[in-house]
Amino acid sequence: MGLFSKTISCIGLDIGEHRMKLVKAQKAGTGYEITGYGVVPTPPGLMEGSMIIDEQGIIATLGKLVGKVQLNTPRVALAVSGENVIVRNLSVPAMPDRELAEAIRIEAEAQLPIPGKDVTIDFIKCGLTSDGTVKKQEILAVAVRNDIIKRMTRIAAAVGLEPVIIDVEPLVLQRALKILNPGIVPVDGSYAIVNIGKGSSSIAVFENDRLSFTRTLGFGGDKLSMALVNHYNMPLEEAEGTKKLIDFSGDSDQHGLTVLLYQKAEIILPVIGELVKELGRSLDYYLAQHRGQRFSKIFITGGSAQLKGLDTYMADELDLPVAVFNPTRHMQLSGKVQYLEKEIQEAGTALTQVAGLALSEVE
Repeated sequence: MGLFSKTISCIGLDIGEHRMKLVKAQKAGTGYEITGYGVVPTPPGLMEGSMIIDEQGIIATLGKLVGKVQLNTPRVALAVSGENVIVRNLSVPAMPDRELAEAIRIEAEAQLPIPGKDVTIDFIKCGLTSDGTVKKQEILAVAVRNDIIKRMTRIAAAVGLEPVIIDVEPLVLQRALKILNPGIVPVDGSYAIVNIGKGSSSIAVFENDRLSFTRTLGFGGDKLSMALVNHYNMPLEEAEGTKKLIDFSGDSDQHGLTVLLYQKAEIILPVIGELVKELGRSLDYYLAQHRGQRFSKIFITGGSAQLKGLDTYMADELDLPVAVFNPTRHMQLSGKVQYLEKEIQEAGTALTQVAGLALSEVE
């Protein structure tokens, strides 16, 4: 099994530090529908960021998730992210496909910070360019450590699943956007997808619809909750609920209950400001390396992206158009999962990655 492998149909599975999510999807007329869904909390200590710490604990928890959902296929699509994946844009002389794979491996290995024998390398052809009289094949090469692939395969097999696709987070998020909301993604110029999770966030920049830059930020929704916990000495659950009521756009009327929420927003806003400043620095760094480019849009998704007014606040601070992407607004629910409608809608933007994985074979 290589990266980006193709099969007939598969389940999307996201093994996260705070939640494990499973989605099955299929085409429904001109759109798509969710036909299987399940989420379980990931117990503390099993993962640190994207790294698995306790393999047996992950297997036990994943077994509970798989047991919750009625599946008609063991085939599963998984994603790697953060420090587990290395992405490189390469340009090699145009050549027959039978020679291309070896040429890319040689070129990629020369740029990898770890020995080539320790990684699996796969690639996507991104079109031809011309350098004078020489035609060049533009390539997106992805390398994942072999031990990560073996571990993911081992974990899936332990609960009766068969990994047939191992993809990378930025491309999975892009797939969800492009399939579920055709035309929303600019074909020319640069745009970014910011995945704001519970423990961390990631930035993926696409130039002319091609992945060009990635970065992981040590910021997530947890920091917002902990700001309230530390300031008001409130329980974590209360802090989680409170931050969902605050409107970060600053447009709310300041009276009654709203005054109290506004006061709490003043505690959280400096923390959000940290994220926006770090995001702005990352975007500025990219533009400094790619002179002449500019960003046409920033898409935010992930569990913390649906905080009220966050898109407006970020747009004002970055002076760029910012849009929230919520996959559940673009997918129907089959009769099998209709009873979970409220839970699925509340999950919203947290399901973008797992939805992108579930859509791997139903384009």
